[in-house]
Amino acid sequence: MIVAFLNQQDGVGKTTLALHLAGVWACQGHRVAVIDADPDACAVEWSELRAQGNAPVLNRCNARPSVMRDLTQALANYDPPALTSLITERAVFANAMESGRLACETPYSVAAVHEITALAAEVERIVP
Repeated sequence: MIVAFLNQQDGVGKTTLALHLAGVWACQGHRVAVIDADPDACAVEWSELRAQGNAPVLNRCNARPSVMRDLTQALANYDPPALTSLITERAVFANAMESGRLACETPYSVAAVHEITALAAEVERIVP
């Protein structure tokens, strides 16, 4: 399975979601490889943080409900379908990234872990 997160805008959570989904799948015993094609190399930095324990500051961008609603409506009839899983615990994911961890490795992350696990399961259902 190949999963890509694509968006021209910086700071929208592509790397954060990619690393957390990879973390879910790795914890489930899947073989996972993350390819960081971003010139900023945030996934590489995160990987180094896991080994060193340092913490960079990552950009955070708040999602607007109106944007999500408009996109969901616009993509309703496309194949593959727009995903229905919601990621609302964005601060938990961003804070985990800053310390080189996954959400499941941080305190107070139960809701975030449920969200990313649901997203991983949804992606697995629609990606051959």
